[in-house]
Amino acid sequence: MQQEIFPNFTSVSICLEDLLHRRASDGKLFYKTREVAQLLHLSGYQIYYAIVRYRLDALQVCGVYRIPWFSIIDWIRDHKKIERQFWAFQAYVEQPAKNILVTTELSELEADPQDFYHLQDLDIPDPVNALDLSRILRVPFESFSAQYGVEMSSALSWPDCYDLLIECEVVNLPIFADRKPIPIKERLEDLQLSLF
Repeated sequence: MQQEIFPNFTSVSICLEDLLHRRASDGKLFYKTREVAQLLHLSGYQIYYAIVRYRLDALQVCGVYRIPWFSIIDWIRDHKKIERQFWAFQAYVEQPAKNILVTTELSELEADPQDFYHLQDLDIPDPVNALDLSRILRVPFESFSAQYGVEMSSALSWPDCYDLLIECEVVNLPIFADRKPIPIKERLEDLQLSLF
């Protein structure tokens, strides 16, 4: 698989940031994968890959991904650093010898590895009723109601709403705190990685 699967976004990041800020102020807080693909001139596969294998932060709600607007900006800024971390991780997992550190140097780390938690800064009403939250997340209310067992008029206070959003987070690959993977354990399921 080729290592360079994403283009350089530097030239588009300024105008895209402005666009996303404007749309967020108008109430569009979450994007569909297809919309992100169109914004970044990428394929849908590349966006799914960025969510699942890289660190394009997203929620999985009612079986679909929803990407917070600020995650698109953060990923554009950091995707090269994140890509290097990904390939270091791949080398680490595929290393046949046990208890050996991968020598891959990571010259830079992601600027803000905890950026996903900016969800708390989203302009979501407090309290918000379940119907409005499904509109903000851009999923059909029937699916939302079935998945979370809420009625149309159910009011969610901010702590509950925030917890629900965090529960929907797609868990991405880790970031190595010391810039190197830790030793491989005897069994893959025992593998523990330093997150921050």
